[in-house]
Amino acid sequence: MSEPPRSRSLLARTWHFPTEAHPTREAFDAMLDVLLPEIEVLPGYAGVTVLVERETGSVSATVFWETLEDLQRATDRESNAARGTLVITGSPATGAAVHDVLINRPAPVVSDRELGADR
Repeated sequence: MSEPPRSRSLLARTWHFPTEAHPTREAFDAMLDVLLPEIEVLPGYAGVTVLVERETGSVSATVFWETLEDLQRATDRESNAARGTLVITGSPATGAAVHDVLINRPAPVVSDRELGADR
């Protein structure tokens, strides 16, 4: 297998929202239509991955940034979106961590309006 081409480095901040139950379709729509667009317009934004734990419904969101400065400038806006996600998902708390991205091989494109299983 050939090596993928090397590219620039990325940084990421991951937010985790534990929940008592799976968020509703309306909750996901609010995240996608209201909260995410506030992040996507920021300088240095390089993508996002949102995961929903199948068993518990807990949500994890990783936002990718081109530079450490971009990530730092986005902290307030990301924190505001995280507070909104807490309300939308009914999560009791959130945690965040900053990462250096070691590998980011693009996954297949996934529709942002469908879940893997009906909830």
